[in-house]
Amino acid sequence: VGTPLFMAPEVLAGESYTTVADVWSFGVCVLHVVNGEIPRRGIPVRDLMRMVIDKPAPAMEKPKDWSPELAQFLKMCLHLRHFLKILLRLLSHHSCCL
Repeated sequence: VGTPLFMAPEVLAGESYTTVADVWSFGVCVLHVVNGEIPRRGIPVRDLMRMVIDKPAPAMEKPKDWSPELAQFLKMCLHLRHFLKILLRLLSHHSCCL
């Protein structure tokens, strides 16, 4: 159970929660800071849940204002395919986290 705005697509789709879902949630938190607002805020919960599952991940609004490393980091965090997500161990060694 969590806030749908921050929940990973696989969790919203009813799959088991794993720590990989935290990677998605962290990515949404970073995107919140980068864009200055929560992605998809104001969308009704039912529509939001379907959007998170079916639509591409939210993105940086002004990527040129940020480093390419941060843009890459966010893309890795917000990758929609569970089996392709980078593990926390790898993300923690990303240049944005050092």
